Formats: sequence, C-alpha cells, structure tokens
Amino acid sequence: MGDTSTDSFSGKTDQPAPVDGTEIVNGKELLERLAMLSPVGMQVYASSCLRRYCDANGFSHAAIDALLAHLDSIAVAGSLPEWECSGALLELNGRGDPVPAGIESALPEGELQRFMTLVEAVVEVGIVDLYGTRTDQPLAFLRKTIAVLEQGEIPLPPLTNASG
Repeated sequence: MGDTSTDSFSGKTDQPAPVDGTEIVNGKELLERLAMLSPVGMQVYASSCLRRYCDANGFSHAAIDALLAHLDSIAVAGSLPEWECSGALLELNGRGDPVPAGIESALPEGELQRFMTLVEAVVEVGIVDLYGTRTDQPLAFLRKTIAVLEQGEIPLPPLTNASG
C-alpha cells in the first residue's frame, strides 16, 4: 500500500472521486474521511459499496442479500466472534470459497474475478482487525473496494451517519 498522500485508488489523490453522483471529493479527502470511521463504520461503508456495485450491474441473488445483511449487522452485533463465525457459514462468504453457481451464471462473461475481488475486499474490511490492534489494513481493503467501483465507473455511496 502506498502513501495515502501521494496515491489514490486509481492514481493520484488530486483526481476527483464521484460520491453518490453528487459530491466530488479528491482521493486524499475521501481517504481521510474513511480513515476517521470506526472499524464498524468502515465495514458498513464497504457493504454499501458492494450493494452499489450489485445495483449498478443488476446483480441479484439470495446469497448476495444474505452477505449484505450479515455485513450490515456488524453495527448491532452483540458478539463479534459470533458475528464472524456466522459470516463464515454463509453461502457467499468472501473467504475463498467457490462462488455459488447461481451467482456465477448470472455474472456477465469476464466479471467473476472483479466480483470476487470486491466481495473478498469488502469482507476483509470487517474481519482483518477483529482480534487484534487497529491497523491500516481495513483502509487498504476499502481502497481496493473503491477501486473496483471506479473501474466500473460506478459512483461511490455517500458517507452517512450509519457508516461512521
């Protein structure tokens, strides 16, 4: 991961990043805002990025819905270890398991790798620091998440009170 003051998701931090199609911020400003979120807030924002990607591409599947509901539930989880364990049991869990056949067949040709990169990055945002001290790894996975949306020219979801 590079120095956040000199590089961004797709290049330079002075490049604008469309956020929800209305707000334009540079990459450095967006990174600063994301870095100020709690780990739970970062996970909720990452989940909103996956939701935005699926909506923009017209992807819909019960396993995606279950993963999104699980990721969002971190905000109200009573036990983080239980939350993590329940996520590992999901049909689509972002932890290296094969993609459910129904999702794979619904994806356009060549989109599977991008989708899996996104899912794995989004899931890692919430679990990478779950049992240790806080690091910059959740932010690194958020950068990867955002890069996938940028590659698809999908506006980023807004930062809301729910994500921070």
